[in-house]
Amino acid sequence: MIFFYTAFEADGIERFGVPYETGFLSGFRLAAPSATDSKGAILIHGGFDSFIEEFYSVARYFNERGYKVIAFDGPGQGAALKRYGLPWIMYRMGETDESYFRSFHAGQCDAAGDIDGRLPVPARCGV
Repeated sequence: MIFFYTAFEADGIERFGVPYETGFLSGFRLAAPSATDSKGAILIHGGFDSFIEEFYSVARYFNERGYKVIAFDGPGQGAALKRYGLPWIMYRMGETDESYFRSFHAGQCDAAGDIDGRLPVPARCGV
């Protein structure tokens, strides 16, 4: 993944890892283009065995339209699974999303869920 982040370094992509059980959940953040005109925050996470880097073009799309974007691999996905062996636990995805919003002080989340809407993430997750 080092080549991915090197290629998009000029876009202001910020990598991070959040401690989780015996490893880390990795991801990236794109700050809102303008702090005064920010439209809010969007949280993106993949599903199945995806890597969060697959969703960069979607994240960039929203970022270019004024949103702060936080994107991460959940347990059982990407580096969390491949590097740290952290398994996917369906009932914990909602709390994982909420903890990400809290750690980045992202404010109010009006909608959340995975790409096909099957994960049990609350539709309104105020934090």
